[in-house]
Amino acid sequence: MSLQALQRRAAGARSSRRRLLLVAGSAVVLVVTAVWALFFSSWFTVTAVRVEGVTVLSAGDVLRVAAVRDGIPLIRFDGDGAEERVGALPPVEEVSVSRRWPHTVVITVVERQPALAVPSAAGFSIYDGAGVAYTEVVAAPAGVPQLNSGGSDPVESALVEDALSVLDALPGPLLDRLVTVRAETADSIELDLADGVVVVWGSAEQTPRKVEVLTALMQQPGRVYIVSAPEVPAIRE
Repeated sequence: MSLQALQRRAAGARSSRRRLLLVAGSAVVLVVTAVWALFFSSWFTVTAVRVEGVTVLSAGDVLRVAAVRDGIPLIRFDGDGAEERVGALPPVEEVSVSRRWPHTVVITVVERQPALAVPSAAGFSIYDGAGVAYTEVVAAPAGVPQLNSGGSDPVESALVEDALSVLDALPGPLLDRLVTVRAETADSIELDLADGVVVVWGSAEQTPRKVEVLTALMQQPGRVYIVSAPEVPAIRE
């Protein structure tokens, strides 16, 4: 190989190394710049927190518990910690916290749904279908059945659980008509419907069977339907 060819090869190799070094140096600069921008600059800091899905709670209730620090780099924000704190609020069934680049944290809440209003010193304790008492209100919400236990205060938790187990099994159309669950004892559950119809339920035992019997029984006219002993149901005018 001639001297000129060797010189050209050497020059080409040096040029390739310079290009590689330039590319590598540029990549390092980009990575350092990205890390600085994400972790230390004000380009991607938290400047807004949005709360979605609350009705029982206020956005302020959620924001106070979430404790999202204004100005913290968005990438360093502890979303899991905020979820845990907000999820501990009694009305919260589910919560998710997400980042919306470049500056926003979004807290999405799914609140518990009311299933039963139970008299309390403050007015009513509202229970969801899982038996969690998650809020106190002065007046029972419209459309939420009330538990009447004959004035016993406080209402026994077992009685609340039995009432909720019956409500959970009722078909939708019947549940929509329900106004009051009366139960002075665990064996004396009665359902008052909006049109004046009464269902004598008895205990919460055999609830699925009682639902089947009641569904068939209500095909006939009556004012009182008795399914406390589902093997021998009865109707009263």
